[in-house]
This record gives sequence, C-alpha cells and structure tokens, in this order.
Amino acid sequence: MLDRPWTTDSDEVVAAQFLDWLVTAQQGGLVPNVGDFLQRTDSSIADEETLTRVLAGLNADGLLRVEQSLGDVLSDSARLSDSGVMRQRRLVADRADGTARDLACEGAMLDWLVNWVREHPDSGSSWDSFVSDARGHYWGEPFTENETTRASGNLRARGLIDGVVVNESDIVFRAKPTAQGTEAVRQASGLLPSGESGPTTVNYTQNFQGTVSGQVVQGDNANLVQNLGVQPERLDDLLEDVRALIGTLPENQQPRAAIWVDAISEESSNDADQAALVTFSDRLRSVASKSGSAAFTAAVGLLVKALGGEIGL
Repeated sequence: MLDRPWTTDSDEVVAAQFLDWLVTAQQGGLVPNVGDFLQRTDSSIADEETLTRVLAGLNADGLLRVEQSLGDVLSDSARLSDSGVMRQRRLVADRADGTARDLACEGAMLDWLVNWVREHPDSGSSWDSFVSDARGHYWGEPFTENETTRASGNLRARGLIDGVVVNESDIVFRAKPTAQGTEAVRQASGLLPSGESGPTTVNYTQNFQGTVSGQVVQGDNANLVQNLGVQPERLDDLLEDVRALIGTLPENQQPRAAIWVDAISEESSNDADQAALVTFSDRLRSVASKSGSAAFTAAVGLLVKALGGEIGL
C-alpha cells in the first residue's frame, strides 16, 4: 500500500489518513479501539469495511503492530512499527512539495474528468465531486481549492479540457475533456481506467523536460522512467557517499535529503518497487537541484544512474 501519490483506490487514501491519525493518537503507546478513527475522518471515504481491509494491508506491509481484542476488529489496539513511523514521515515530507502536488492534481483531475464524463454523459461535471473522489487526495490529504483552481486553468490552457470560464479566471465550470485530453488518458493507461487499476500517467506537451511516475508532466521530451533496476554491488557505497554529503547542505534541507536517502535504501533492500524508487529518486533530485552543492548533486546523479534510471542531473 501507499505507493502512489494519487489513486483511484479509496483504501489507499484511508491508509495514509490512518497513519496520520495513529501518529497523533498513539503518543508513544498502543491505541485502543482503532475504530475511533472512523469518528475523525470523512465518512464518504472511510467505513468499517474499508478500515478492516486497510488494517490488514498495513499490518501485512509491516507498518502496523496490531493486538487483537476479543471483540470485532474495530476494538483492536495498534501502534506504528518503526517502518510505519518512517513511512508516515515520508508522507509528510512529500506533501510539502508544492510542485509535485500541482502536477499530481492536474493528472488526477484529468483522469477523474475523463471517467466522469464517460460514466455521466448527460450530467455536467463539478469539481466538488472530484475533491470527494479518491483521486482528489495527495498521499491521503485532500487537494486544496487553490490547487484545483490552478489545475483546471492549466489543463484548459494546454487544450486538455474545455468549459465555461468567468472573467478569465482559472476555474473552469462544467468542464469536459477535449479529444486531446481523453487521448492522453487513453495512451497513458492503454484503455480508459476501470477504477481498480490505480492512477494513470498522463503526458502532455509544453516546454518542460523531466521524469515522472503517476503524475502529469509538461514537456516535449517528458519520459516515464521504466525498467528501473538496482545494482547491489554499487548501491551501498553510493548511498553512503550521498549520506556523507548531506552535512554540506543548508541546515533546512538536510532532514528532507535524509528522508529520501533512507527511503531509497529501505525500498531497494526489499523487492524493489519500480514506481516507488522513481518517486524517491525524483524527490532526492529535487533536493539536490536546490542545494547549491555540486558535490552532493554529483553524488545523487551517480546514485540514480546506479538504480538504472535514465535520469541525468
């Protein structure tokens, strides 16, 4: 679970929200009655059946430690494992990346709109419905009104959606995807998504070059990094090289860099998840690009190449 910034699966949204809640609720100890979470979250997304599935998934992934009660599952006690604490910290760090949030919002919004129009051909779209959908969340946190407004304006400016605009504002009312927008979603997923396959990756063109996983990018040469492979004989040394240079970064950037290096190390030590490694690599590259440290940037570049991605700094 928790390997996509936005998703069509409400269980993924609830999983992220549950980790956030548990961090606050546990305060160093077990949290009795995990069902209390349902009193503090959006009932349109989370219910007893959903939470039961989420608890099982997080437990299977080693992110939770659950103590079963004699009652139903909602009476169980739980706390985050060490891996769960690290994963929740990564969620918080990732949510702070405004550029990534904006790109993800555009991708999620276009994917939602194409599916909405397909399923409701005679009904006008409303962005309120998008925000209440699973896609309307970034790592479990709802997209803000400003983010959805910017996203709709950007999608319209690039010819991917059309609709009613008042006084040249960014918000697009009664939006519909253009043929280009629908084709972008089709090409990204092979077919229009079924709603069970997770988010698609949408590419559209402007003047940007980069890599992406599960998000929209702008660019004539935007590439989805594929076949990311780890070279174990080099990876440990390269990770240590990057870690050794974290201390050369501005103090406010060091914690963020450490989070992504640890994330890459943890993911690559297990059965490497390609999408997760691409995401973590992109986040580390983002830190490097703002660091002003040529040595750190070079070390990150070597690390990413060792991971097998065609990513050049």
